[in-house]
Amino acid sequence: MSRPAVTKYINNILKSEEVSEKNNVQKLYIANSDKLINFYSLDIILAVGYRTNSVQAIEFRKWVNKKF
Repeated sequence: MSRPAVTKYINNILKSEEVSEKNNVQKLYIANSDKLINFYSLDIILAVGYRTNSVQAIEFRKWVNKKF
């Protein structure tokens, strides 16, 4: 899956308020960089994994269901 596709899913998840941005996104600086990077909680990662439909997403969902 491409980065723009993942970004689109994340933006839709946050816009629909399925997951709260305030509690699930942290903006941090990386060493030697002047740019903020978004770090996402497991809730957002899982929400993206459940929205995608690919072989990798299916394997991810199976793995998540076994772990949790």
